[in-house]
Amino acid sequence: MTEKNVSKDMIHKYMIRYRIKFAIIEAVVVIALVAYFLWCKPYIMNKFEGASSFDETKFANEAGTVSIAEEVEIRRNDNLFIPSYTIKSWGYWQEDKYEFEVPLEGVKLTDIKYTMKTTDDTNSSNKKGEESSKLYTAEVGGKKVLVLAYPHHNLKSGDTVDGIFTKIPLIINHDISNSNDFKAGEQICEYMLDIRGLEMENEQFDTLVCAILLICALYLAVKLLLQFKNHRRTPTYSQLEKYGDCDSVEKEIAREIEQGYYFKGKWLVTENWIISKDWFKLKIVKNHMAKGKFEYVDLGK
Repeated sequence: MTEKNVSKDMIHKYMIRYRIKFAIIEAVVVIALVAYFLWCKPYIMNKFEGASSFDETKFANEAGTVSIAEEVEIRRNDNLFIPSYTIKSWGYWQEDKYEFEVPLEGVKLTDIKYTMKTTDDTNSSNKKGEESSKLYTAEVGGKKVLVLAYPHHNLKSGDTVDGIFTKIPLIINHDISNSNDFKAGEQICEYMLDIRGLEMENEQFDTLVCAILLICALYLAVKLLLQFKNHRRTPTYSQLEKYGDCDSVEKEIAREIEQGYYFKGKWLVTENWIISKDWFKLKIVKNHMAKGKFEYVDLGK
């Protein structure tokens, strides 16, 4: 605060200035919300809408095939796991959709199953294998597609399932090359259909961020509307109410500013008041008298 900012109506002027700051922050939050929503719209919409209709003809034209290798070499540092998530570059999309209601034909259960190690509660050293998923093959859009399902799934021809097409993990490529249900050189779709409830990597996070931004935008909007409707709700004026009617207190401060004031560092001091700038208000407190002289009161206390 400087000399040129001081006037008898300074409280009202600063209230308007800080209200504009508040409006700018609200605008920034809304812009951030809209921009973030547009950027991750497919993930958020999928979260609420679920699987979309599937265009088999488009899939047949766009999805490629790969040959089953005679042998898939696994190195020491290779990731031998089946991901519980996928990312955009791994998956098959139609427009901005990636989870589909897929009709299956020619369904066959393979001899490939996967287990996870669990601990028996009665004996922590006793490890046992629990089946976690199994592999089917099915005809989708005229292509032979691997279908990864949970043990409780009992798929058959004519079923329609919800799933995401993603790249085939290395461990599955390795296992089908060693399975009697597949032949070396056989053509299969480059994508695997995962029906285990697979999600995009940032689906949960993006939805949470948008929800937080929406809550912030609504909170700021309501707060701003209330402040525009009644200036007494603004931080600058609401703090005056503890000293009496805020309009009367404002007039008293204006009168004292006209009578005389001085600066003590960043604080403006009048006979009965000390005023300083804060981010969203003028901070105003009482100034107590000491032997007829101004007594400096630290606003930080």
